[in-house]
Amino acid sequence: MIKCQIGNIVTISNANFPIVLRKGPGYSHNYVCTMSAKEFGIVLGGDIGHGMIIWVQLLISGSGKKGWIPETALAVID
Repeated sequence: MIKCQIGNIVTISNANFPIVLRKGPGYSHNYVCTMSAKEFGIVLGGDIGHGMIIWVQLLISGSGKKGWIPETALAVID
């Protein structure tokens, strides 16, 4: 079940550790940056990656960086 839609504002659902954003939808893609629970992102798109995991492309509001993150790591704010 997809919980994120384009335009949603999201943050990390578990505040205990930062999550790595990648250049594409999957763990084999290169590292872009980390996102902490104190940051917000805007959902730009989604795709299926390795192991049928739903990956979401984000624009991080504070840094302006874009990257892909597993949807399960996110909590929708709006």
